[in-house]
Amino acid sequence: MNPIKIVFFLLLISYTAVFCFFPVHSTIDNSMYQIFTRGICLIDEGNFSQALEEFNTLTEKYSDHPIGYFGKMVVYQSIMSNYRVRTFESEYDSLLNLIIHIGKEALKKDREDIHARFFLGGAYEYRGMFKARKKDYAGAIADGLKGITELKRVIDLDPYFYDALYGLGLYHYWRSVKTNIAGVVPFFKKGKNRGIREIWSAVRKGNFSTVAGRSSLVYIYCNEGEYQKAWRLNSEIYKRYPDNPVCLYMRAFLCETLKKWDLARDAYTDLLHHIRKSEHRSNGYEAECLNGMALACYHLNDFNSALFYTEEAIEFIHSRNPSHELESPLKDFDYVIKTVYQLKKDILEEL
Repeated sequence: MNPIKIVFFLLLISYTAVFCFFPVHSTIDNSMYQIFTRGICLIDEGNFSQALEEFNTLTEKYSDHPIGYFGKMVVYQSIMSNYRVRTFESEYDSLLNLIIHIGKEALKKDREDIHARFFLGGAYEYRGMFKARKKDYAGAIADGLKGITELKRVIDLDPYFYDALYGLGLYHYWRSVKTNIAGVVPFFKKGKNRGIREIWSAVRKGNFSTVAGRSSLVYIYCNEGEYQKAWRLNSEIYKRYPDNPVCLYMRAFLCETLKKWDLARDAYTDLLHHIRKSEHRSNGYEAECLNGMALACYHLNDFNSALFYTEEAIEFIHSRNPSHELESPLKDFDYVIKTVYQLKKDILEEL
């Protein structure tokens, strides 16, 4: 499991924009809060068109505040990360730059506007990830550091702004993971534990970090090899959002890892069905799902079904356009290709 890929994906799936309703000082009023909350709930439910309508209402009424633009950015980011497509990269990039511009202008007027600072920090983080995907690593590091600096300032202004701890927790955990791999920092375990505690604080005490925080902890516990903890958290999310692609993907991955082959087959099947119902589809994602279904059927001794799914996966591999798709967070597509062909060979030996 590549931790550098995972940290980028963790932040990508952290689509719930969060803020504290009663900060020290903010330009957010109750009507803005309610509209934004509705939009976030609609994103959680996968209703992206209605979510955009809510955020458009905010940008029309409050054109000089980053809140509505941030919500719209999260909609486009969520579609792309949920379905592994690059469809809205242009809109996404433009909105990020706009949020940063508006956020900086707002802070020129009022340095203690906590929500303007929060959205500014979040936009820097998202833009950093976008630059990393474009292989602009110097720009990615610069934006990432700016984002973390802004989030730390939010906590300085209001220690009870628990949702800001979510981003900081991800940073502290994954920084420790990467520096440990590099063999540079001997105190990596302390950083890991700090990050996990911060994310749990956001989940338990924040206003909107419950789902996103739990999703991130699923990945973290997988990275730590604590698959039972990851399974319990993923199951909680699954009960509430059974059609969420990210949740289904992790459920399928965990079932595969824990060798729950009947549940793995069902999870990959449900995920594939959900992807195919959507207007946003990627051949690589379908190929990975079909490979997962084939692997589960192979271990359940259903070799004919396994062969059928494997051959279908190969068709999608050949029709994939990498420039239009995002890769899997846990498996390079080259790995998917290799395992598909090896699985077909193993199946044929059984028949």
